[in-house]
Amino acid sequence: MLEKKMMDVNLNDTFDARIWVQEWLKTIKEHPDIPTDEGTMLGWFANAIMAGYDYAYRQMKTELSETEALVETPYSEEKKNSDRDEIRAV
Repeated sequence: MLEKKMMDVNLNDTFDARIWVQEWLKTIKEHPDIPTDEGTMLGWFANAIMAGYDYAYRQMKTELSETEALVETPYSEEKKNSDRDEIRAV
């Protein structure tokens, strides 16, 4: 089941460590010199970390958007214009 899931996954869209490990092992089998290449390993693990960060950021933005949609803004556009006119009059 994990094999099928791996074929369908975009690593940039998941922070599931099991999927990242399975892809890492598959990559090592295809390219046995990779574990000794510091640059490749750095890129791989940096991407894994950023996938988690990006996921959390998308979640936060979604939750914020949903919250903003529920909260009525204190000033309507008409009230903002009225307040602006009062400030100019002073």
